[in-house]
Amino acid sequence: MKQFLSFITYFLYVLFSIQSHATELGEAYTASYKITEQQGFQINTSLMRFTFSDDHIIRELPQQNIIEHWVRRDNSRHVFYRHFPTHNSSIYYNRGDLRALNLANDWQTVSQVIPHRWLDSLEKESSEDSEHGVISYYKGVIGDYQVSVGWLEAKQLPVKYTIRQQHQRLTMELTELDGYTKSLENLKEWDRYRKVDFSDAMDMERDGFVQYLIATGQLETSETSLHTH
Repeated sequence: MKQFLSFITYFLYVLFSIQSHATELGEAYTASYKITEQQGFQINTSLMRFTFSDDHIIRELPQQNIIEHWVRRDNSRHVFYRHFPTHNSSIYYNRGDLRALNLANDWQTVSQVIPHRWLDSLEKESSEDSEHGVISYYKGVIGDYQVSVGWLEAKQLPVKYTIRQQHQRLTMELTELDGYTKSLENLKEWDRYRKVDFSDAMDMERDGFVQYLIATGQLETSETSLHTH
């Protein structure tokens, strides 16, 4: 079980933090995904909603009580928030924090559901038409993982993404693609949350919200380790 959780934790880190390059999209949309994690006969499912607009990138992970939110600035010093609705609180990171933690900090990186450059390591096998446009299918090996991708060319989004290693497998499958970005309606609500600067959180060990972040592993100090005492 611990090995499986380590696999999933590693994959999600790679999925949401890896550096890559791509052309930015010029429209707003929300893509909803079902995520299935499997090890042997053990199967867990969760949801993820990815919202893209000119000034906001939002990844909502309802089962984990986390909303990851990037706000674009003209000077490229984009701000990253993690909102926690059950606590009505947020922790935010400036560009220096993101660089120090080796987390994604450029708009081209965070505007991708999966790194587009991964397709360069895979072999294109076939294509087909769908209601959303042409879907191209890729397959191959990245590192120690077997990877397959169904890629929606028009939106530059995966419609299905699977990564396998021995008896472990993680699949993301598109369930809905909507040009109406309901998530953006929540921006005013999130703006009212109590906000904690990541740099200050390190000295707020008695704060209940910060204690929650530490206990649940939400307070990073480097690419591979979490803030502990």
